[in-house]
Amino acid sequence: MGLKEILLEINKRGLTAYKIAQETTLSEPGLKKIIDGVSTPHQNTIKALQSYLFPQSKSSLGALSDYTNLEIMEYVHDNLDSFKTYPYFKTLFDIAYWKENVKEFKIAIQKGKDEASSVRDKNNHSNKF
Repeated sequence: MGLKEILLEINKRGLTAYKIAQETTLSEPGLKKIIDGVSTPHQNTIKALQSYLFPQSKSSLGALSDYTNLEIMEYVHDNLDSFKTYPYFKTLFDIAYWKENVKEFKIAIQKGKDEASSVRDKNNHSNKF
């Protein structure tokens, strides 16, 4: 499937660059240029648009029961970047990213408090003698 089919599908669905950008990792300005015919997309962008517009049906992937948990985990690990283009997973990745940053920030704050407390305790202890 090529760019022509992708653009036809975008027009058929009435999608905008803004809408696609909201639901993928692709940028709105880049998508606008592609939709307007100003620029030609890279192959990765075409793949991301194909995945967004024409996701594979569950039946074509087989039943999950056909795979072991390890096989599923390996597949997800190996294809993690491709999952980021799906709206549901994009939201999950965004949430996980911010939660991890908040977690790291809280750990740093606590470490700073502990170090400050330790310095204060040492100063108080040395002032007694």
